[in-house]
Amino acid sequence: MIKPDITDVADAIKDPESDFVDIKVGSCDGKLFYKQNPTRPPGWVKLFKPVVCGTLDGLSNTSTAAVLFIWMEKQFFALTFGYGRYMLQPDCFEENYGLRVVLNSVNPEKINSVDVQSLGAIPFNQRNQASIAAPISDFGIDIEQDIVNAATGQPKDSAFGKKLTGRDELKISIPMTAEDIPALLIKLKSQYEVETYKETFAWVDNLKEVRQKSTVNILNSELTTKIQNHNFERTWLSIPEIIDWADISGFKYRSLRHGDIDEDISWGGYLKFLNNDAPDIDAFRNHSVLAMSESSELPSYTWTIYRCIYCELSLDGNDYALNNGKWYKVNVDFLNTLIASIRAAMSPELPLFSKINLRNSYNQLQTYGMKASLKYVQVKNKNR
Repeated sequence: MIKPDITDVADAIKDPESDFVDIKVGSCDGKLFYKQNPTRPPGWVKLFKPVVCGTLDGLSNTSTAAVLFIWMEKQFFALTFGYGRYMLQPDCFEENYGLRVVLNSVNPEKINSVDVQSLGAIPFNQRNQASIAAPISDFGIDIEQDIVNAATGQPKDSAFGKKLTGRDELKISIPMTAEDIPALLIKLKSQYEVETYKETFAWVDNLKEVRQKSTVNILNSELTTKIQNHNFERTWLSIPEIIDWADISGFKYRSLRHGDIDEDISWGGYLKFLNNDAPDIDAFRNHSVLAMSESSELPSYTWTIYRCIYCELSLDGNDYALNNGKWYKVNVDFLNTLIASIRAAMSPELPLFSKINLRNSYNQLQTYGMKASLKYVQVKNKNR
């Protein structure tokens, strides 16, 4: 789903000059952009050319990409095919659209996979995948430090197929015709807008996204000053999603045909790319990282620098973290609820840190899919 403030396809697609055809689906108008990437020999051919007895000139790789834009419900929707996702501008779509649809639609007892990123000293991307569908409480999510980035589960409504996978994008596999697309998009938008997920997955809001533009602007300004002063404490560049490392040859900060390939992404590598230009928020949002494929020699993943930044800041007594292109604030209500839940499960005659009652509290919280750490309770006790 494209962000509602984008009302021109040219602002959503990387190359507005790409080939396209007009599409008419029911009462909805659309444009189908498509691209045939040039053929090129596989990268491994270079290894054997000096020693081969014959020729390998007939071998080549190619790929196609397409993205369909449909205007309805006062905004654009984009459906991608093949490598079509990489025809889109990196920040043109609603973040977490697919994840929100999944959490609102699936049976919480039948989850297949969850991708999380921790907000620890080193942020880890981790995929927890069950061999059979399992309750969300079995996936060991640390609700104090883990951000859920993607999920796969079995939908309660069979009209959505056997499985739904959601991150920013939504992956759905159902039998349908082109005429079915508008009705499906309306139904999916409805699933995105409801808040059914709060009945079972309310803890995903424990790290509150900062949506107030004035606060975001202040935090971005603090971030820019920090990097311009070469203060890299509690900030680094990190890959924002799980990738297939086996097929990644390296990373570039510049165009596809130019520039060196780095083994990893870092502030040092990015500042070297800037070549003495002062980094600012516009540069972070306009410059991209390309994860290059070993097999196709094309980008397998593309992210803006801003999306790759992890940074922790304190502002006005509150703690914030920039992760995957969003600023988060720790939900104080969550901490208070956690402390109250532990207190409620304990006998008033026993001291606060009775191991028996804390274990009971932990088990009680686990029933709701939560891992209760006691560090916040200990801090509160010290402040008495």
